[in-house]
Amino acid sequence: MSADEWSLQDSPLHLLRRLHRRIDFSALRACGITPRQASVLAAVGAGKGQTQRAVGRRIGIDSSTLSVLVAGLEKRGLLAQTRRPADKRASALRLTAPGRRVLLQALPVLQEADAQLLSGLPEDRRQSLLDLLRAAALGLEAAPPAKKPLRPKLPRRP
Repeated sequence: MSADEWSLQDSPLHLLRRLHRRIDFSALRACGITPRQASVLAAVGAGKGQTQRAVGRRIGIDSSTLSVLVAGLEKRGLLAQTRRPADKRASALRLTAPGRRVLLQALPVLQEADAQLLSGLPEDRRQSLLDLLRAAALGLEAAPPAKKPLRPKLPRRP
């Protein structure tokens, strides 16, 4: 495909980035967390005693990034890890009382951000968008990992 055939307005990645940039996350920062941290807290809060690996799969964050997020949330007292009796190598994540309070403060902010994001669509089309985004995310996660990272082929210097 040539540059003439490719359009930003037809690029799902570009359009999703534009939508994301329009969301005001300042209220979430007022809760003391970032959108990624909110995702971790929400995923941990939704499941009982999940491993870090299970939380990462649920929210689509790689293990090294998730380790950093969990360590920071644990250091702030919002998450705790306990060894699982069935598998001593794995630890279960759980919200602490302060973590639960922060999540409860953040949920209305996240719901408002979702509403903001969907506000440009008629109500009868919003569920369709959610279904398509969910299908795309699940399909991408189910695909085998790319063998090579995406790198543009740059023209060689003469």
